[in-house]
Amino acid sequence: MKIVKIVACVGLGLAAGAAQADASSYSFADFSYYTGEIDDSNVDTDIFDINAAYEINDNLFMAAGYQDASVDPGDSSQSNLSFGIGAHTPIVDNIDVYGVVSFVRTDLEETLGPIQVDADDSGYGIDLGVRGMLSEQFEVFGEYAYLDVFDDSDDSFELGARFYLNQNFALGVKYLSEDNLDGFGVNARITM
Repeated sequence: MKIVKIVACVGLGLAAGAAQADASSYSFADFSYYTGEIDDSNVDTDIFDINAAYEINDNLFMAAGYQDASVDPGDSSQSNLSFGIGAHTPIVDNIDVYGVVSFVRTDLEETLGPIQVDADDSGYGIDLGVRGMLSEQFEVFGEYAYLDVFDDSDDSFELGARFYLNQNFALGVKYLSEDNLDGFGVNARITM
């Protein structure tokens, strides 16, 4: 009987620890897939994102990301590689605001009939966001992103939610709105 009580207590302790997500962590790897349609067209876009962050101290973190976007119909793709530094701070319990300034390298490939266009450029990005835990397992977030590359700028806004299956793993959904694109996506996050 004593062994059953010990096993039950250990099991409850592990379950409680696993259920408490650490959304305030800025050390993570994030994988996202979006699909959407370019405004007023029959052109679909697929976007795959990989983002990572690593906390330097209580308020600063390093950030890196890779994004690949492709257009269908057509033969066009764009990839972005970014490296930056970010800061975050709590504004109330369970709610953080953050910002990231990044160096961005963009490669563009497009086929226009018989013409192949390859271009690349460097620029910068600024991300501003808020993250908040509504419960121990449910996080909501919003982010504004500004990208300046190819002598042009792009604004985007993202809203989403994540459900933490345990302390280190979450699944989520996102809505993305850019200057000429609206899309929905799914997301997986591994917190370190």
